[in-house]
Amino acid sequence: MMDYCTLARVRSELRIKDGKTVDDAILSKFITDASRSMDKTATGVPYAENYFMTETVVGEQLLGQVNYDGKYILVAPHKPLVTTVTAFSYQEDPTTVLYTVAAPIVYRVAGPVVKVYPANLSLCAPSACDVTISYAGGLGATTEDLPEDLQEMAALLTIRYYREAETGLGDQIGVAELASLTYTKAWPTRLTEKFNTYVRKVGWHHLA
Repeated sequence: MMDYCTLARVRSELRIKDGKTVDDAILSKFITDASRSMDKTATGVPYAENYFMTETVVGEQLLGQVNYDGKYILVAPHKPLVTTVTAFSYQEDPTTVLYTVAAPIVYRVAGPVVKVYPANLSLCAPSACDVTISYAGGLGATTEDLPEDLQEMAALLTIRYYREAETGLGDQIGVAELASLTYTKAWPTRLTEKFNTYVRKVGWHHLA
């Protein structure tokens, strides 16, 4: 599993001095919790993991869409950005002929969406199709390679989790009608607004 910020960064933002290690284990746990929460929030599915991590994916099975003019197939792999497509095959459904696109594969990337241009597209347009794709994609191979703002958000969310556990706060305290402090365990508004740029705009299982 990949964490989206480092323990050193969280310790620094919490102003924990070097040599104090009493909180490191729980901080590391909350870093992982925050990272997986970001995966789930970005993708909209409860089992997404390492969504932002750059890695090579082999044989991912997806639902694709043949474009209305029959020139290309649209598909949305399970990464925020695809850098290389190494293998691609498609069929109308699991009971029909499987067509393999020979390398080098002609493709274009628009965010998480990939357009693949087979030399002879053998399906009617427009129509859905089953796709098997191998590719490389992601935003960083290591934590330090990830975008700076993504690391910052992971650190902020980790600190949020840590403070909740440290203070034992309930879901909400205070009374808004009396102008007293109100606290909720939902993500802070500024964090949500920043993270919206990383939320997946296409479906996990299909393009819509």
